[in-house]
Amino acid sequence: MNMSSVDICHKVTGPVLNQSIYQSHASPSGIPTAESFVSSSSPPVHIETIINNRIPSKGATRTEQRQTDNLVHVRKSPGSSHFKSVKFGVLNVRSIGTDAKSGQINDFALAEGLDCLALTETWLRSDDRADQQIGDISLNGFTFHHKPRDQRRGGGVGILTKSLLKVRALPHKPHTSFESIEASIATSKSHVHLVVVYRPPPSKKNKLTVASFLAEFTSYLETIVLTPGHLLIMGDFNFHVDSPSASPASKFSDILNQFNLVQHVTQPTHTSGHTLDLVITRLNDSLIHDLIITDPRISDHMAVIVQLHLSKPTPVKKTINYRNISKIKVDDLIEDLNKSLLVGDPPTDIQLLVNCYDSELTRLLDLHAPMRTKQVTEHAGCKWFTGELGEL
Repeated sequence: MNMSSVDICHKVTGPVLNQSIYQSHASPSGIPTAESFVSSSSPPVHIETIINNRIPSKGATRTEQRQTDNLVHVRKSPGSSHFKSVKFGVLNVRSIGTDAKSGQINDFALAEGLDCLALTETWLRSDDRADQQIGDISLNGFTFHHKPRDQRRGGGVGILTKSLLKVRALPHKPHTSFESIEASIATSKSHVHLVVVYRPPPSKKNKLTVASFLAEFTSYLETIVLTPGHLLIMGDFNFHVDSPSASPASKFSDILNQFNLVQHVTQPTHTSGHTLDLVITRLNDSLIHDLIITDPRISDHMAVIVQLHLSKPTPVKKTINYRNISKIKVDDLIEDLNKSLLVGDPPTDIQLLVNCYDSELTRLLDLHAPMRTKQVTEHAGCKWFTGELGEL
């Protein structure tokens, strides 16, 4: 029976409710309470179910009754395909090599789906130990570019990117009041001119001043503000931009306005409650689609993650040759192998026997698992998975 075209009716027979019980258990408002139904001494009520077939109207079909004309097609907004857009992040890690942080940083970039992570205070040097730490942070298809601070402890900046991104390091003159690294990162239809900056806080030891940084950074902006592509400046500037009335932060903001640049971070990025880690773009460039602050618990800084109005590069396709070995019928292969020259009449000469092995086994493979071709998407491999490991 088609239950979608039936009417179910209920016919109640027998006494429904004893009048005296109803009165004794009614509430002051006259509405029967639950006790009036539970404590009744009347026999159980029998409910008879009557099922009748519904006769469909003439000419009606199931398709006609769906009313598909009422459905509305919902268009996706341009920024709704988040999984295709590029994600950048910036984080002050305070030493990559401390407490196995290199693995934590790699895991964080992988979990957040970052295409690029700008790092400040890497504390790396140009030595063998740094090479080991770089190897650890570059797992799972990432590539790491960095500029170490060799003169004294601390500092250092770096860029961790997906290996499928085309990254070109850009040379520039070193600075005295801040550290930086530049790179051109290609996206689907454009490229990002990324600048990662770390400004050490002034101290008696480093003899740095706010005035020297503002002057040097102004000269630096003059060389990069008109560069092609989308300009994206990220890093730890050690200015309390959350306190715009403070003189250093105010002067820094004036310099950004002078070059038609805008700073996007408005929430604290440090455990002290101040906004130190910044994201800066051109004022007339709608590059930033979304910005979030998250705590990866790697250092005393939060991570700033931005979704860009840029599409990921198109995945690279390549053609491969393969044999579908799993489809081989073993019994048929054994039967054909027993009929081959290799079993029936093998050569006695060693070189001829080797040639016979090669030709007969190739012929049987072509027969039972012919060579096929297909296109696949090329993925970045893990550098630690070497050919020697693959042979184990």
